Amino acid sequence: MTILVLVVEDEPVICMNAVAVIEDAGYDVVEASNADDAILLLEARTDTRVVFSDIEMPGSMDGLKLIHAVRKRWPPVVLILASGRVSPSAADMPEKTVFLGKPYAEVDLLKVLAAIGQIAVPPAEREMAIQLLVFASDCSEKRIPLFGPMHQLASFATLRVSVTISPSGSHA
Repeated sequence: MTILVLVVEDEPVICMNAVAVIEDAGYDVVEASNADDAILLLEARTDTRVVFSDIEMPGSMDGLKLIHAVRKRWPPVVLILASGRVSPSAADMPEKTVFLGKPYAEVDLLKVLAAIGQIAVPPAEREMAIQLLVFASDCSEKRIPLFGPMHQLASFATLRVSVTISPSGSHA
């Protein structure tokens, strides 16, 4: 199962860029240009795991009101909020909301999504688990999750890396 991200952005160029970055990283994306359309998509797409929303947009509610509504109706959905003009305090946002100031670096958005990928999808629902199988020059080996603690690699002087993709829960 891939993670479905709902991008809510009224500026077409910013929306196209966000969608491209997220899709290029391997996520599925749906988009809405306002909060009202976003709510309709969330009602229709029960597999939505992440809402990435701008704050300032047209419609009956802004992005801040949208993410509060999402938190109340769909508590497990991960919330990412972005703005170039408004910087809400933590008290203004629902708990566990990530804020990115615009212009945000694409790598910062991808880091948030990578972390969400480890949290948002329960292990029982993951179709694939990706691990690095690392071989040292002394023939010892270690399996490391792709987004896991890469500092473990420091103990190996010489590395040969093999990527293993296996069904969730099994270790090849």
